[in-house]
Amino acid sequence: MEKYFVSDEFAASLSPLAELFKDDKRAMKDAIEYLVGAGLEHYMILHGVNSNSYDTNKLNSFMQRMVNYIVKNNTRDFTRYHDLDVQESKELLGDVIREMGIDVSQADEELKKKLRDIVCLAADRYDFMFHSFNGYYLDSIKENGIDPNSKEDEQELLHINGIFEKYGLNMVLGWAKYDKGTVSVSMTPSVSYHYAISSPEWFSQFTGGSTYHKGEKTPLEENNFEAAQNNVASLIDRCNMSEEDRNTVMDFFLKSWEKYANQTPMVAVIETKLPQDVIVDFARFRRTQSYYSDSIDHLFDAVLNKDIVDNRISEKIDTSNAKFVELPKYNELVQKMTYFNEQEKANRQQIYQTEQPDVVMEQPIQEDGGQFDYDTEPQVEVKEKPEDDYHEVTYGNDPDYYGDGELMFGPEPPEAAEEEYVDDGVYRSHRRGR
Repeated sequence: MEKYFVSDEFAASLSPLAELFKDDKRAMKDAIEYLVGAGLEHYMILHGVNSNSYDTNKLNSFMQRMVNYIVKNNTRDFTRYHDLDVQESKELLGDVIREMGIDVSQADEELKKKLRDIVCLAADRYDFMFHSFNGYYLDSIKENGIDPNSKEDEQELLHINGIFEKYGLNMVLGWAKYDKGTVSVSMTPSVSYHYAISSPEWFSQFTGGSTYHKGEKTPLEENNFEAAQNNVASLIDRCNMSEEDRNTVMDFFLKSWEKYANQTPMVAVIETKLPQDVIVDFARFRRTQSYYSDSIDHLFDAVLNKDIVDNRISEKIDTSNAKFVELPKYNELVQKMTYFNEQEKANRQQIYQTEQPDVVMEQPIQEDGGQFDYDTEPQVEVKEKPEDDYHEVTYGNDPDYYGDGELMFGPEPPEAAEEEYVDDGVYRSHRRGR
């Protein structure tokens, strides 16, 4: 799990997005952030179902299904993604069912209750916190925990912030001045990737993220030194700084870039096993509330703490049992996704060409015995192969709908559905009941 998100398997699973979002960098970042969060949520649930074993092959299959859904629906706005959350709930529940070996061929109210119990108990077995950080701090956090009162560069940050305030610019370093004595943690991993690739947050603000910057807004996330340097230089020029202050600020930027850029983005997954009586109490509450019992995606929203994004903690956090998960650098991940996407396209083209029947053109003979004129090439009609489309296959005998009428689940089908070719040029799967 700790290295899955920097693996070739993860990049290959996301590779179809390289084509979908090749001209939409914002959507690409949002999609990666969403999928990293969904992957960590998959761990939260499946680790709770079986704490002795977590199979990243199943995580990779889950990731591929989520990517297929995004491509199929051309999802681009990840700020309002209710349908995507519903789909994630379906996929998570399907993996729970497969992990538990539950027979859903005859679905009834008792089965729904059993599944709700399993989800609640799995989610409540551990109390999770997530803290994203720059890899520069990894050794310190492993050794000392996450200590809000031990920030090595705090005095220097206050000094740099004071220089800009002298020239009338406030919060150039974001909230660094006001976050003294606290650290940020999240109860949900949905924002882990964003905070990891833009860590430390004050440096992301300093190099592009603050409202004062007019140039590239995310140079730290994209490891763009030139853009970051230009942004800082523009701030210095805007303030008309003295030579001494100018040198101090630029030296600080160069030293900080060398320290924080090119580091591996990280997230600490901090899990605490809860007492059994607390687990049962949480599970009972969620199972009996109609908002949760009537809709499995509402239940997953609750057990995954999706609304608890940013908590300020003033106490030291023990990380002795934490998992330290490496996350991909944005530019490197996109390059790998693009490579795998181009490779897959080339493989498909090669397979298509290999599958074409050989065409034997008999040499026509003119009646007078002369040879046919080959200067004029024959006109051959070539029918293009339709693009592969996303195949969604329902689980079970017939789709079983739960809660809000959207969710269907069951064992993974043993083989793909029969395909038919329709006039609009797209392969589609037979879907019973739809």
